[in-house]
Amino acid sequence: MEVTINYNGQAVAVEVTLEVYEFLDRADHKAENLSHEQRRHWDGREFDEYIVATEGVGIYGETPEEYLCRMETLGELMPSWTPAPRPSAAGSCSMP
Repeated sequence: MEVTINYNGQAVAVEVTLEVYEFLDRADHKAENLSHEQRRHWDGREFDEYIVATEGVGIYGETPEEYLCRMETLGELMPSWTPAPRPSAAGSCSMP
């Protein structure tokens, strides 16, 4: 099969085997798909990150200020209440 390649800025026609032709054809398709992907996600994020950013529901993360306000409110509502100590990561799971 004959393909045209760019060699040092010049188009050159070259005879190649079927396997090489198929490989070059797949490489062209992959390059085209990549350019489409980059054009769709021009902000630089990968496709899965794009979906998470636009479609995903964010996980609630309490800010330190919100945590302190919540603890103060609990303290005002329940003056004698003290939070239970959290188990350490190493001791939280006992395996026989």
